[in-house]
Amino acid sequence: MKALVYSREHRGFWKQSRNGYTPRLSEAGCFSLLAAKAICDDANRFVKDGEPPEETLVIIDDKPARVMEGQLTLPNIGSILPNRE
Repeated sequence: MKALVYSREHRGFWKQSRNGYTPRLSEAGCFSLLAAKAICDDANRFVKDGEPPEETLVIIDDKPARVMEGQLTLPNIGSILPNRE
């Protein structure tokens, strides 16, 4: 499983190089789940209980998006991003 990291403070996704942020999904870094969790844990270490996190992990699922009746359907994020191993 892969993940993106969104920075609330910088209003953008972490870039693959871990150097800088981008509001563009197409430029977002795609990290292993373990690496993304480590980034978030480090960035959020000083966040107090009840406060929103500074960095948020966004899991990319390789499975097709499920359609639920009456719900807005968005494309599977994994199909939007280029394949990055």
